[in-house]
Amino acid sequence: MAEKRLYPTGMVPDFPNESDGTPSRILGTVFYSDDPTFAVALEWFAPLDLPSFCDITIWALDGDDPLALTGSRATSDLLTFNVGTMTPGAWNRLNLPTPRFMNTGQPRLVQVHTDGHYVYSAPGDFPFDNDDGTLHAYAALDAGNGRWTNSGDNDDIAGTNIPGGVGYNFFVNVITDDNPAPARTASLSIVLPPLGLALTADADATASLNIALPAIDVDLEADAIASAALSIALPPIDVDLTADADVSASLAIVLPAPQVALGVGADATASLNISLPAIQTSLEVDPVATVLLSILLPAMSMSLGTGEQVNPANLREYVWELLRSDSVLNGYGINEASCFGTNAPDSPSADLQRWVVIRWGIEETPPGRDTTSRRRFLSVWAYDRNPDYSYIDLILDRCREILYPLKAVNYNNSGGYVTEVMDNGYSEDVWDDAYSASTKNWQLTIVASGR
Repeated sequence: MAEKRLYPTGMVPDFPNESDGTPSRILGTVFYSDDPTFAVALEWFAPLDLPSFCDITIWALDGDDPLALTGSRATSDLLTFNVGTMTPGAWNRLNLPTPRFMNTGQPRLVQVHTDGHYVYSAPGDFPFDNDDGTLHAYAALDAGNGRWTNSGDNDDIAGTNIPGGVGYNFFVNVITDDNPAPARTASLSIVLPPLGLALTADADATASLNIALPAIDVDLEADAIASAALSIALPPIDVDLTADADVSASLAIVLPAPQVALGVGADATASLNISLPAIQTSLEVDPVATVLLSILLPAMSMSLGTGEQVNPANLREYVWELLRSDSVLNGYGINEASCFGTNAPDSPSADLQRWVVIRWGIEETPPGRDTTSRRRFLSVWAYDRNPDYSYIDLILDRCREILYPLKAVNYNNSGGYVTEVMDNGYSEDVWDDAYSASTKNWQLTIVASGR
């Protein structure tokens, strides 16, 4: 990971504490990148007197026009600052939940929605470049940079009605990364202290210890690789009885019912680990004595994606679902609309920049085996309308990372099992005249039962 900031080092506002009493104001900066990259975080330089609220987001402008006053953004990309924890007079950062892909030269608008508290510099800052010269803020006249709208809400884009001229700089920043790490994990570990029960008595005696752990909820919502883990380690337990009479000791441990929910479009795992304790019991003298340890284990509840069980009808649908829902491939522009397979026609629309076609070949029983499994020959083709194979290689490498490890996988409830995956290699770089696109494929063989 190597993050880059749009705003160059040392650029600070001329006026760090503007306050004009306006109840709602939208301020923004229009920028572009020389290279394909991902927006990973947004920043705003907070005034010395903090606002009562502050939201920040990033827009893709319609028609790739830096002057456009319409555009689109993901709902999850609307982020809200906790004003109580903001640092006045400094940059404040919020990470995007999912890295957002930005192609070369495509204009983006990063903006804040706040009240009448903000910072600015007078016209003259625009245009500017970041420290390594790969991110650029447009000139004011090219894009009305220093966007400003006196009132509005989070569904509005900052306009160009800059008072007193154009080019005011409101210090709304983006942070990019050409190769962001998508992994998101959540884990919870519970370790109980050593437990001891000791009885010394000349009469009937009882001792009891009850431990009830709380309900545990682990919830992840992401478009990236996600995992959730719950680990419970129970301590050593000593029960020591020394008495001349009937004696009993009991220990009851009730573990929680963990709820682990992953709302993701990619690989997701949930796990529960419980380490049971070592139990030491010691009885002295001849009385009737009992020692009881009871552990009630919870039911583990795991929910992946929408909470509905995915049961693909056949292997083709399973492979297509893995590729179209992968967050890394989504970042490269491969999704449900651009991943063609499961008997769908490979006819990408003219506005698709990149796409994938899964081509299935013959099916045959492996030689010398008496089995219901069959070898399925297939190839994954990646296309890019640019005469460049950089993204094609990234896409095919990611497809291999997803599909090659599928060994001993039960892919549906109708007897579908993958027993082996064979890597047959990549093709050479090719230009497809029919699509006017660069292309290349990865070939593999999947041995599986089922449809």
